[in-house]
Amino acid sequence: MRAAHAADNSADLVSALGVAYVRFALRRPAVFGLMFGRECDAADSERVRASHALHDVLRASIATLQPGPNGDALALALWSTAHGLACLHLDGKLRPEPEAEVAQRVRASFSALLGLAAAPPEANDQ
Repeated sequence: MRAAHAADNSADLVSALGVAYVRFALRRPAVFGLMFGRECDAADSERVRASHALHDVLRASIATLQPGPNGDALALALWSTAHGLACLHLDGKLRPEPEAEVAQRVRASFSALLGLAAAPPEANDQ
C-alpha cells in the first residue's frame, strides 16, 4: 500500500497496487497461499476490513479512470490479472526475477487492460 500512496494518478495507483500484489506473493509465497488457498472467512473481521479497504482504493481509482457502470468488472479484471500473474510467477511459468522485470510485466498487463477499457466500442459491436 505504501507504493500505491506514492502514485501520481489513478492509472499509476492501480498499477502500483498490482505490482505490490505480485511482489507480496513472490516475497511471501506461503502467506499468499494461505490467504487464497481457502474460502474467504467473513467471520474474520480484521481480514474482511483489510480486504474492503483495499477494494475501496481500487474502486475509487477505477471510478476516476473509467466512470460508469463497468467499474466493478474492470476491478475484477485487474484483480484477476494480478492474481494470475502472481500464480504464474510462483508456478515457474514466468521468471520471478529480476524484480524490475516482474514489475514491468505487471504494469504492461495493467496498461493493456486499462487501454482496452478506455477504448470506444467499435461500430460493429452493436
